Amino acid sequence: MDPIKISGMKGIVIFAVVLCLLPVGGNAATTTVNCDAGEKIQDKLSAAKPGDTLLVSGTCSENLDI
Repeated sequence: MDPIKISGMKGIVIFAVVLCLLPVGGNAATTTVNCDAGEKIQDKLSAAKPGDTLLVSGTCSENLDI
């Protein structure tokens, strides 16, 4: 096989491996919860996806399932 073709195939394989190793672009969200305004942490927590952040303010009094 021609050395140029082998070199080109190596380049394609290396490019494919690099693409597989790149992280998948996910959008982590930041959600605020104001317990003094009557919002519930559990409602926001149930809707959260992996990587999301909850910013909690106020005095909260509830049991949570995580």
